[in-house]
Amino acid sequence: MTGRTYRFHCNSCKVGMQKVGHFVRKSDGRRVQRFRCPACKLGRSDGSDHPCYRQNKRHLNLTVRGLLASSVSQRRIALVLGISRLTVARKFEFLANQAALNHEKFLKNFTDKPIREIFLDEMEDRVHTKCKPVAIALIVTKDRKILNTHVSRIRPKNRNLYVISKKKYPAWTNNSREGFRTLLKQTVSFLSSDVTIRSDQKQMYRDEIEKILPGSTHKRYKSRRAVIAGHGELKEGGRDPLFELNHTCAMLRANINRLVRRTWSTSKKAESLFKHIQIYADFHNTVLT
Repeated sequence: MTGRTYRFHCNSCKVGMQKVGHFVRKSDGRRVQRFRCPACKLGRSDGSDHPCYRQNKRHLNLTVRGLLASSVSQRRIALVLGISRLTVARKFEFLANQAALNHEKFLKNFTDKPIREIFLDEMEDRVHTKCKPVAIALIVTKDRKILNTHVSRIRPKNRNLYVISKKKYPAWTNNSREGFRTLLKQTVSFLSSDVTIRSDQKQMYRDEIEKILPGSTHKRYKSRRAVIAGHGELKEGGRDPLFELNHTCAMLRANINRLVRRTWSTSKKAESLFKHIQIYADFHNTVLT
């Protein structure tokens, strides 16, 4: 027994766990090794520490991830794959958590090599009703990688909707400035001190950038008319100085079903919208770009 190397050790008994056969996992047909502590008889396997531990349909995770990032609703995913909507909802939560972890690993790539140029702006959408609009702040790199996102509440710009929103949903206050400030503070550690920031001429951007990134170069561009009326992402006429950002925003509109213009799908909670954006951002950074 002396000098023998064990793959796992029991936390309570502090002894090596011995191999005790294997089993064939039903969800994917993989052969998995079993282990057991010789003292307390506690068991485990090679799959005990896997993120998909105890998932019955782990083989569908990548398929569901791709469909969620391809403008397919959760109900249609359940119908196409022949699974329940509850299964899709659970996989949505799981994939959102995994996307958050993957994004942390993605940001570590810029720890030693800070980013020198970024694009930032906000998209507008709604949660449940037009009386609950939200601002989706977005930071994009030169090569169209989604660096960070944040979802904040705003009030409707339409006067009639503003009155209805203030009366019916008094707790739905505007916190877009706080959300934009949080977004910058979360991203500042991955940016160089002399980073170049490109955005439109919104005054809030200028105020917050001067406070949080005083050494940066902020280039502001006048907003231009959209190619299609009502679609503010892609601009018409000549070279767009914010093309990398606007093209990425257009891809979000096209590939997240709840962000599509005039769609039946909508978000019931701002948290769910943010999770869906996280899933797409992970797919966008690792597969599409």
